[in-house]
Amino acid sequence: MTAEESIRAQAIAWRVRLADGDAAAWESFVAWLELSPDHAHAYDLVALGEGDAVRALAVPATVPVAANDEGPRPARRLWMGIGGAAAAVMLAIVGAPMLQSGAYAVETGPGEQRQIALADGTRITLNGGTRIELDRSRPRLARLDSGEAHFAVVHDAGSPFRVKLGDAVVQDVGTTFDLVRDDAGNRVEVAEGAVRYNPDRENVSLTAGQTLVDPAGDDPLRVGQRRPSAIGSWTSGRLSYDQEPLERVAAELSRTIGVSIAVAPEVAARSFSGTIRIGHDRARVVERAAALLGLAARRTATGWIFESRLRETR
Repeated sequence: MTAEESIRAQAIAWRVRLADGDAAAWESFVAWLELSPDHAHAYDLVALGEGDAVRALAVPATVPVAANDEGPRPARRLWMGIGGAAAAVMLAIVGAPMLQSGAYAVETGPGEQRQIALADGTRITLNGGTRIELDRSRPRLARLDSGEAHFAVVHDAGSPFRVKLGDAVVQDVGTTFDLVRDDAGNRVEVAEGAVRYNPDRENVSLTAGQTLVDPAGDDPLRVGQRRPSAIGSWTSGRLSYDQEPLERVAAELSRTIGVSIAVAPEVAARSFSGTIRIGHDRARVVERAAALLGLAARRTATGWIFESRLRETR
């Protein structure tokens, strides 16, 4: 059996297993998909082949179509090429109850990072404490529920990639961008290309080096600037800033290394320019960051606090 045939057999086995709608199985399936873009491609081919089989047997089926697609993709005739044993497996699932939705969630724990490879070549990198929802029946749509994610999107003008953040939407225009959703609201930063924020409402266009903050509550949107090389720098083990408030630095460092970091009120108004390198020793990262910030780092019952060095000497 060739490597391609082996992957196809695995894809068929997953299609059968997921027919039971087992949540634990679905999580394992997502992990299998993320091992290689070839896995997602093979699964898509199997799903398309199953659709052909259903039509051949005159079993009515509703094929979900992404909301921004112009129409269903042409079906590819794969049934006869799958092979006898595989065909028997596929026949076994024709008409079987499938999951009502192809939706699934991917989450990271504190300080954990994870990359998701989608079938079209789009890559999504999740920072620590992040949850994102994807849907195999709508592959050009994602929902960032919380945390931070970096998107390197393969652009398709006929089917733009869209990310929902609560009731807001970010739409790509051929793009690499970073999104944050937390209690403070939504933040969008564009490293390459362009995006549109809420194309059906404010329709704010952002290009490389531009940022947007949509605060929680009634405050207006704020558009700013940031060096493109600093956007998403956490994906390469560093956090880069140019006159950013300490509260933001602490929040991003906390999310990236998975340790709670607070900022004392007397230094909260300060800003920082520079680069913090992220290593495996979390305590050393915090202490090194404090030194760069010109502050002291003190352990607390729940994590760390950045405070004035003057307080440390009292």
